[in-house]
Amino acid sequence: MRKRFGWLGVVGCFVGCVGEAPALPEPTGVPESDGIGSGTVTTAGSVMGSTDSGLPPTDPDGTGMADSSPSTGTSGAGEETTGAEGTTGEIATTGSEPLFRALLLTEFGTLEYDLDATLDASLQSMGAEVVVVEDELAEPADADDVDIVVISETCTEAHVGNTFREVARPVVVLEGKVWDDMSMTTTTVEWISGRFIEISDDTHPIADPHSGLVEVLSTGLTSGRTYAYTSEEAQVVARLPAADIVEGLPTDVVFAYPTGAVMFQFVAPDARVGFGVDVDGNESFMSISNLTPDGESMFEAAVAWALVH
Repeated sequence: MRKRFGWLGVVGCFVGCVGEAPALPEPTGVPESDGIGSGTVTTAGSVMGSTDSGLPPTDPDGTGMADSSPSTGTSGAGEETTGAEGTTGEIATTGSEPLFRALLLTEFGTLEYDLDATLDASLQSMGAEVVVVEDELAEPADADDVDIVVISETCTEAHVGNTFREVARPVVVLEGKVWDDMSMTTTTVEWISGRFIEISDDTHPIADPHSGLVEVLSTGLTSGRTYAYTSEEAQVVARLPAADIVEGLPTDVVFAYPTGAVMFQFVAPDARVGFGVDVDGNESFMSISNLTPDGESMFEAAVAWALVH
């Protein structure tokens, strides 16, 4: 099994928790990029230019004007692809070789929802090359050439199901309805509106530096938390606040399983993280809320933890 690397210089607070960082592996199937633009590769082969990096589009002819014509790029597998009109057609990088490759599943294979754009930006800020795939088109083999899989909350359970249950790659799951399909929880997965979670283990790297109540979602009628029963070997990072707990129902919102942990009638083949935030009001047709800065930092911490566990 290919093992991930420590986060020395990327998420420094984790180095003390996970020990000395092993040597950085060569990213799989990443072509060289001589441009400064960043972008996101989709399964259709188009490249979506990033507006989060602050970097200008490439200027191929030195005229000072961005190239607005359709362009070609190279996918993670190395094949030539056609870029979307108005983009640079380049693979997603942060201006240098990416530190790792991340597969991001979203509802339409785009970043049109605020949450998906935020997840993409967070991953890129950590040094990732991000490959965006539509949930309905995703296959287990999509995980072969990446270092981590992120299943956005905008995904639809019926489209994702247990697709990535057996992959030997870390998986961070924001869509709570997929947790039981992944054998991470029982089938009792509940939803409740609200923006806060309560840290239950402030010593866990995913919680650091947070404690107590944390506002992880922005204001909005669709803000909510997904929660469920986890196994005895789960590392529970955050639960519902006391005011939201319903007697007889589960409380676990953010939790983690290291590689080899016993989940539910299944042993985790690699790290698994449940990150129970909900931005679309428990439906799949709208997305109004988004992660707060604290929510983003916990998401990035979850990715960093999963990559080394």
